[in-house]
Amino acid sequence: MIPSNRTASLAKDLFYNMEKHRNFYAKNRLKEFMTEKYTLLSNMDSYFIKINGYSNTRLLKHTNENIRKKYLEIPKMKEDMDKSFLLFIVGMGKYGKSTLVNALASSRVAEIDDLPKTWKIDIYDASQSKDQVKIIFKDKSVETYSIKEAQEFLQNEEDKRYDSEDLIEDELDKRSKGKSIEELEELKDALSKDLLYQSPVTEVVWPVEENKLLKNFRIVDTPGLTQNLLGETKVRVKEYLFKAHGVVWILDANKIAANKPKELLDEVESSFRQVGGVGKTMIAVLNRIDMVRKKGGEEAVKAVIEDAYKIFGDKFDKIIPISAKEALDGIEGKSEELLNSSNFDELLSEIESRFHKKAQTAQITSLKRGILTLMDDIKLELDEYKDRISKDEEKRSTIKEKFNKEIDKQNKNVAGKISSIINEYKSKVSRNIERYAERLFDFESNSSRESYIKNTIFEVNHFETQISRLQREVGFSLNDMREYYLKESSINEYKYIKQSDLPVAVIGSISSGELSITSDSFETDGMSFLSGAGISIVGAMLLGPAGLILGGIADKFGLTKFIAKKLKLPGLKNDLRYALNDITQKIDKKITSESKDNIDSIAKDVNKLREDSYAYLHGSSDHTQGIIKIIKDTGEMLCDEGIDVKSKDIILGGYKNGTKH
Repeated sequence: MIPSNRTASLAKDLFYNMEKHRNFYAKNRLKEFMTEKYTLLSNMDSYFIKINGYSNTRLLKHTNENIRKKYLEIPKMKEDMDKSFLLFIVGMGKYGKSTLVNALASSRVAEIDDLPKTWKIDIYDASQSKDQVKIIFKDKSVETYSIKEAQEFLQNEEDKRYDSEDLIEDELDKRSKGKSIEELEELKDALSKDLLYQSPVTEVVWPVEENKLLKNFRIVDTPGLTQNLLGETKVRVKEYLFKAHGVVWILDANKIAANKPKELLDEVESSFRQVGGVGKTMIAVLNRIDMVRKKGGEEAVKAVIEDAYKIFGDKFDKIIPISAKEALDGIEGKSEELLNSSNFDELLSEIESRFHKKAQTAQITSLKRGILTLMDDIKLELDEYKDRISKDEEKRSTIKEKFNKEIDKQNKNVAGKISSIINEYKSKVSRNIERYAERLFDFESNSSRESYIKNTIFEVNHFETQISRLQREVGFSLNDMREYYLKESSINEYKYIKQSDLPVAVIGSISSGELSITSDSFETDGMSFLSGAGISIVGAMLLGPAGLILGGIADKFGLTKFIAKKLKLPGLKNDLRYALNDITQKIDKKITSESKDNIDSIAKDVNKLREDSYAYLHGSSDHTQGIIKIIKDTGEMLCDEGIDVKSKDIILGGYKNGTKH
């Protein structure tokens, strides 16, 4: 019989080996999962880049670059799995975050980088070569600087950021007068998108002396949870927390003591929503407990801790009260009294038990959460863009169909009006021919006869007036159509603001091709109908036939008028009818041709505006369905399927070298 303590030991060894094997397989499967998602997103990126005109697109390029910045983090996440534990220190900007970083590092390392952290994370790594700082960029390239060079470089980056923020504020002030709330919101977005300086730096790795904690951990000082820009506070935690292996989340004891729990709770909940909640890989610390003790003694400390659990008990399973200031002062002054008062040892003990002893399990759990959070974030951005391009495509195709129907309607309308006027005119002139033709033999001169043909029989002035009226009517109708469809056909990035609302600095960043697609750029010089140009053509067209007709009459002037009328009148009437048909056919052809030319010109302008404005946002509409399909297919494959390793698969040999078979 095996002794009970021996049984317990065997069970413990079995559990340990099982967990070790599970972590081995889980780690390799997680790496494989990351590689799959990286390849998937990289292929989508390549597809977008190959789209004709991609580099000039606003929304497609902006979305793809945002996603690229995120998925390029995946290789670094995989690489970090084989390095020491990344312990992120997270909290609002004024909660003593840098002081805690210094205490954990046993020295004032945070003073090395005394800059506001609005756009990067700082990693303190004991394995980093002394006096060498690694700066990691968005494209994952790495450059090495001395500490002084790094400080100067980063200060220059921060100055560029501040200068761009000042420029945005100035431009917003200049353009805010008379703007609605909606216009101001869009203007802020446009200015920020085009003028806010985006540093290429994402991480800075600083050298630090090794201590007991730093032997196994790298400490990560993060940006404040919120960033104030243009009067708005934006939570930014999801931009970096997915990289963490473990997190120390700082809460402010003063806020709880000052009865401001809702403000604190809102801050935490807003951040947690972005990272999918909290798990065993997060430790909460209630900092500045010394200030609470100073004001109300131990009773006040006890009350604040109880209140903290009431507020955050469902979010953190353990909340450790500390004083980062007392801890740092105690370390520097070698004061046991301050260290004991700070409760810093409890935090170190919790970090040791939760993260170091179960480092790989914690690391895998955190990175699994991190990669899934990253995939959810990417999928959300893809879905938002898919919704936008789908709506813009629907508008583009709807307005195109509507415009084409309007073109057909206008062509039929013009043809109908021309036909009506000409038919009415032909009927009238035909009656005039029957009634007045023989009077032409009564005139003594051809000039009198010509005048009589034009004014009495053909009523040229009246007809020209009708044609002129038709030209103006059609011209105004076409111009109204043109103005309406130029306005309706533009696919705009923003709903309320126009390009003219933006400063030259922003317009200068827009491709020159885009500047030609506003409705103001389409001239009306070709709209000949609007002015009624060419209406005197009726009289001009009649000169030739009238000359021939009068010449035929003159040949018989040697005869008596009676004989001439008898011999010539039937032929004269036929000549006049032929002239009428010839003139009206030419008028019909000319007006129809002018109408078609004007409608074609309008169609060219409207179609160009519609297609160019759409392409400016998304690329040619020919690629739209392909874009929507690859976004849909990619989004469906960004799920968590296959990320977990099941115990039965390990036991039954379902995995070999971390890969399922």
